[in-house]
Amino acid sequence: MRCTTGADMPDHAAAAPLSAQELAALVQRLEAENAELRQLVNQDQLTSLGNRRLFWLELERALRCAGRYGGEVSLVLADLDGLKLLNDTSGHAAGDLALERIGALLRATLRACDTPARLGGDEFAVILPATGSGGALLVAERVRASVATLCFAGQQRVTFSLGVATFQPPRGAAFDVVRGARALLAHADAALYRAKHGGKNRVVLTPVLRGELPVIATD
Repeated sequence: MRCTTGADMPDHAAAAPLSAQELAALVQRLEAENAELRQLVNQDQLTSLGNRRLFWLELERALRCAGRYGGEVSLVLADLDGLKLLNDTSGHAAGDLALERIGALLRATLRACDTPARLGGDEFAVILPATGSGGALLVAERVRASVATLCFAGQQRVTFSLGVATFQPPRGAAFDVVRGARALLAHADAALYRAKHGGKNRVVLTPVLRGELPVIATD
């Protein structure tokens, strides 16, 4: 029997070089796969809105941009009133359908530059870059009125309670973007708390906040 040496074995590692067309196709496929992975990481799978991770990234980005070029950033927080009752009376499938339809409504209602996100459970957020308090109030009222017209499982309805806060960062000055984002969220959450405890299905607007924001207690 003849023994083969390493020199006799085929060199599988020495693959033929890719052509320019094959290389371009490979790059295109890798870019598509990376885009799909980014979407999975940043998207809420039920509503197809952004998730909490994307929310923080986009809020900080909007504040950083406003601080550099001037302008305001508004944040809308919303709680879905009646979702628990819908789940209890009609099942979680009906509740999931409600969340899906509200996700579609938000995507259809907002601008391409806005960021709607589901923060978890029945809590949603909308980041409105380059938008003052008046514009944010109009958006929040439009969303609230649209949600109130939806029907689920027959004649059951859900509503939105919304809190709106607006921040104008110091232009051209260094400021703590993370602290500003957290503080803006705290002010919007405080407004949402007042909307929930003021009868629900309503919008509460806070005064415009300028410069560095103090974090406030919400309870």
